[in-house]
Amino acid sequence: MGILKNHISIISFLKPGLVKVFETDSKEENYYVEDGIIEFKNNCLSILTSNIFDIKKIDKKEFSNILAKAEKDVQNSDISDQAKYLVDHKIEVLKSLTLN
Repeated sequence: MGILKNHISIISFLKPGLVKVFETDSKEENYYVEDGIIEFKNNCLSILTSNIFDIKKIDKKEFSNILAKAEKDVQNSDISDQAKYLVDHKIEVLKSLTLN
């Protein structure tokens, strides 16, 4: 999902994934978010999330711990199908990220 300048107001849920912020045509910042809610109103984007990590600054050990916990969580037979779907998605996203 992309939001450009002058987009209509929107509130939406976030799944675990990558958020790209373009401050200018040449400057892009990448963040990994666990989950959350976004609100875009009057050309201002607000992101409410439990965890956010700057891809350039995340510690590789911390990243490995997040991935290991997700892989452990997906094996739990007590989680709901919805929770399992989100954890599977989280694992897929984490494995696709390239860290500096």
